[in-house]
Amino acid sequence: MRSPAASHTSVDKEDTTQANHTGPPGEVYLCGLNPASDNSKGPVSMSMADDSKLGEVDTVNHLEQLLGYKLTAVRRVGDTTKILLEMDKIEPYAMGKPVEGPAALGLLEWGTFHTNLVRHPNTPYRHHDHMFIKFSTKFSDPPEIILGLNSLEIDRGANVRVHVSAEDVHEHIFGAHIRSWLNTKIYNAGCTWLAAPRGHPYFQVGTFHTNEDHSPMNPQHLTHRRIIFHHRYETIPKVVIWFNKLDLSRNHNERVVAFATDITTAGFTVHINSWDTTELFQAGISWFAYPAGLPGICSGDVHPEKGTHGVVKFERKFAKPPTVVLVGLNKLDSDRSGRCSFSILTEAVSEVGMGIRIEGWGDTILHSAGVAYLAIE
Repeated sequence: MRSPAASHTSVDKEDTTQANHTGPPGEVYLCGLNPASDNSKGPVSMSMADDSKLGEVDTVNHLEQLLGYKLTAVRRVGDTTKILLEMDKIEPYAMGKPVEGPAALGLLEWGTFHTNLVRHPNTPYRHHDHMFIKFSTKFSDPPEIILGLNSLEIDRGANVRVHVSAEDVHEHIFGAHIRSWLNTKIYNAGCTWLAAPRGHPYFQVGTFHTNEDHSPMNPQHLTHRRIIFHHRYETIPKVVIWFNKLDLSRNHNERVVAFATDITTAGFTVHINSWDTTELFQAGISWFAYPAGLPGICSGDVHPEKGTHGVVKFERKFAKPPTVVLVGLNKLDSDRSGRCSFSILTEAVSEVGMGIRIEGWGDTILHSAGVAYLAIE
């Protein structure tokens, strides 16, 4: 499969600069000239002889797919093709070996955004809070970004209306936005964000909104949609789902849950359901898929049987406590008698598990709540 950036890669056959190739003819390495050379600084070249089994374009496409970013340049030099690589973005893996573990995870970026960063919590409510966030490293193309709610406080007396989104996405920066509308008053809210390189074979992301199935004027308890991956996985992947939008009536308890079923190598079915007397006008989710066997990462859903707290045991032990645990809401059951508020907290994170709490405050009554987490070593 070709990377989206591959079609823009060109081969310049007029360059007469000598290629620095020290390996045997036809031998290809992802990083530098060969494993014995010192390629720790600056761009370096990779050479491919004419008798290589892969053509120029196919080789470039293959490399871009494995690396997850567009190659700097491809030039024809005599009987070889020289490819320039940026060494600060690449780990030394041989051609044909997929980027695994920490190397692949290093392509991801993540963080959180909260309205407290742009206004004091006692400031009168606003319908729109936003902030530009700079990536720690520049992507070669604008990445794909998903967001999920991780905290919320809405005044009583109006519908629960909130939407978190990423806008103005560029290679080095994007805008995180939290919105409400009509008479809804958000006192504070927060979200988790995750950015993945566009077109990478390991990481796929997307969104789904109930408006794609039916109108908000026709509330339904059960909504589902089959999601098809842009490319198949070799084995059944893991899928993480977070709410990014809610619009629930305050005339009844706020009850909503999102989850995935029938996960295959080609896709999965996403469900957004409510129950009992709840009126769910609209809801949206973000999803993230990754290879189930990828080292250094694990995920899961936490739906405590009693209350809103529980202990999580990771599906496999990490070598050390995860660097970060990303969390997002995927279930809410809040009583209409008080304001709707929640905050997701992780505690005592170790290499084997952690504690997790979903707390409300003030007159909030949380009957139950659920979270999807993503732990990265």
